[in-house]
Amino acid sequence: MFTLRPAGKFRRLISDLLNLMINNEKIKRVPNSKYLGVIIDDALTWADHIDLVISKIVRFAGIFYKLRAILPCSILRMLYFTMVYPHILYGVELYANTFDKYLDPLIKINNKILRIIQNKSIRYHVKDLYKNYATLPINALFQSQILKIMHKINHFPHLLPTIYSNYFTVNSSIHSHDTRACNDLHQERFLIWPEINKTYRSQILEHYSFKTQSLL
Repeated sequence: MFTLRPAGKFRRLISDLLNLMINNEKIKRVPNSKYLGVIIDDALTWADHIDLVISKIVRFAGIFYKLRAILPCSILRMLYFTMVYPHILYGVELYANTFDKYLDPLIKINNKILRIIQNKSIRYHVKDLYKNYATLPINALFQSQILKIMHKINHFPHLLPTIYSNYFTVNSSIHSHDTRACNDLHQERFLIWPEINKTYRSQILEHYSFKTQSLL
């Protein structure tokens, strides 16, 4: 499972050479496609899906601005987790694996909505906005979801789709050297293109390894 971001002439070359056929029918190339509610673009930047999430939640900024003078804080919090949070949470393991420039507009919109709901000034610290609601910023939410998946893979594999049963390989199955990392999960390295983004699998390994080491 690769996440490629070829750019410039190289990207155009791939586009020209790619010719997919099924039953002698050529598959039309499209800039993006929607699958299970997630928009997958041809460069896997997830920019189109992020724009979709923004379009779904931005309208609530004005609504909450009016409601905050009428409804109690507990109801406003409940409305946020009912109307806004599910759109952000769905697919965050995928779309948040992108460059900051694509994710930043969504982060700012979510911060704005939280600031409006909690009736806080622009000087109020962003971290406290999330702390008040016992939730996480989008970047941290992405890491949290990745770690939850890894926890299930290690301890509750029966709760996951069968594709995860052989999703990772132990280093000892790759080589027979008695190293300190022989029992760790194998991380693939891609050196062909410098602009290859981290795969979904490598993101899981990276965050899991970092958090595990930080607890030791």
